[in-house]
Amino acid sequence: MLSIATIYLVVQTDVPSTRLIVTVAIATATALLFRWALSSIAQRNLGLAFSGIVPAQVVQHGPYRYVRHPLYTAYSIFWLACAFLTQSYLVGGLALAVVLLYVLAARTEERDIMRSPLAPAYSSYRQRTGLLLPRITRKN
Repeated sequence: MLSIATIYLVVQTDVPSTRLIVTVAIATATALLFRWALSSIAQRNLGLAFSGIVPAQVVQHGPYRYVRHPLYTAYSIFWLACAFLTQSYLVGGLALAVVLLYVLAARTEERDIMRSPLAPAYSSYRQRTGLLLPRITRKN
């Protein structure tokens, strides 16, 4: 829905070329992050958002070495880039709602993991990595 609104607004308005180039660069980077994250979890069943599935192990390689939810990071940055591109309050509001939904999904998944046998390993992992963005400093 958000992508359709974005395409419509871009077609209906005269978007400055600089903004378009920046957005395409961001979208390309997020697509690469998305593919990297997918390749890091190949052959693992991590479940879908809000599925309640707890993975068999804590993935800590690839982009998961830096952030706990790189797929949600890629999605969020992409939709925020769409809002930047269109400069639309509608798309901006929808993008913000989508980002908040991904944060809620991540928190829900982490709650489920922390109630599972993976809790000790995941707790240590959480100390080293950020939720959606890399952690600058480690928590003690």
